[in-house]
Amino acid sequence: HRSTLRGILALVKVRLWCLVGSRPRIYQQLILPVLLLFFSIGLGSDSDKVETPYEAIYAPAAFSVLTIGFAVQMLKDQESKCKFVSLSQGLSVQGFWAGTFLADYLVTLPAVVAVPIFLVMAKHPGFSGPT
Repeated sequence: HRSTLRGILALVKVRLWCLVGSRPRIYQQLILPVLLLFFSIGLGSDSDKVETPYEAIYAPAAFSVLTIGFAVQMLKDQESKCKFVSLSQGLSVQGFWAGTFLADYLVTLPAVVAVPIFLVMAKHPGFSGPT
């Protein structure tokens, strides 16, 4: 329905507005994961060997930082009763979780897009084709 879609988009807008309004959250959920991915791929590609400790440490840390941010957001939602207010205003449960998923997906997207970009820029052996 049209009102459900409008509610989902409103929730996405509110969640992203809360992210943009907080410099520590911007750093934690947008900048830090991309930097960790850059270090994991950029530092590990100086030689022809595929396995480096940087890839094993920094890449998972980048996505762990994102996951921690999403968990903190759920705790803040519980504290501020965001779900209760959304549901009492007429948003369905499916709409609430769809809006939350879309907002979290948009926050994760820069880190996900950065992985293949950094791999190509670093001329990673897995992306250079058969040698």
